[in-house]
Amino acid sequence: RQRQQRDDWQATLRQSMGDHARVADARQAAQQAHDQAAQRHLALGELHSRWQDVQRADDAHRTLTERLEADTQRRETLLTQGQAARQRRDDCDRHYRTVREMVERNRAVRSESVTRLREHLQDGQPCPVCGGLDHPWRHAPPASPESAQLAAQQAEEERQLTQAQQALDDAQQQRDELLGHYRALETSLTQQRQDLADADNRRQAAHRALDAHALGAELAAIEQPARDDWLVRQRQDAD
Repeated sequence: RQRQQRDDWQATLRQSMGDHARVADARQAAQQAHDQAAQRHLALGELHSRWQDVQRADDAHRTLTERLEADTQRRETLLTQGQAARQRRDDCDRHYRTVREMVERNRAVRSESVTRLREHLQDGQPCPVCGGLDHPWRHAPPASPESAQLAAQQAEEERQLTQAQQALDDAQQQRDELLGHYRALETSLTQQRQDLADADNRRQAAHRALDAHALGAELAAIEQPARDDWLVRQRQDAD
């Protein structure tokens, strides 16, 4: 009977020890699962951060690219407008020079003919125009239809000259303004190209960091529009 009791006690002990061993194994497995879940949660957080870096880098690169393309097209437009403005300025300059030369020539002819006529007038000798022997208007000729016509002609010449000068000034101002815009845009484009090169370097670095992540392959298998939702679900499952 004592032997039987001893055998029963040993059996109970073995059963009890076995139960404790299974509990310890279960606890260890649960702890390992918890640790792995925590590590995955942290890894997913880091993965999400790198994915956001990639998105920001891509957006910045795209924005700079679009701006550079738009301003490059604007530069071509300004170049065409500037060339046309320069041609108008040159045309206005030629027209102004033509009008000015004509006016100066007419003035010279009128001045020379009147001066020469007055210089040859002498008291007691007949005037070659009217035949008179007296020349009371030798130094101050009276008003006459001819003088009124001459004044009108001179006024018209002055009007044409002023108009040509104004057209030249306007064309020059327009050309100068376009040239200023063009030079400012060229400076901006130079800076934009540098900014785009820097953004491209940051973009490539962000993509490399994402690809190098331990979970990068998992994310790469997900379509880009669905990646944010996938990351949220994965982090929720890892909690």
